[in-house]
Amino acid sequence: MTEKVTERFLRYVRIDTKSDPRSGKTPSTPGQLIFARMLGEELKRICMEEVEVDGNGYVMATLPANIDGN
Repeated sequence: MTEKVTERFLRYVRIDTKSDPRSGKTPSTPGQLIFARMLGEELKRICMEEVEVDGNGYVMATLPANIDGN
């Protein structure tokens, strides 16, 4: 089943990603890391490669080439 854009958007906005400038760490709130992990899982579902979410909440992935060669 294909998820609608509005359903995905509503799932995203339910997560509290507001930063805490007093925390002194990255990410500054648990919600930010939850959101990063969610994005990482979605990238895997759309066939991105080398998907990684690090402890600081940085999301990285590689878009595979769609042509042969370098």
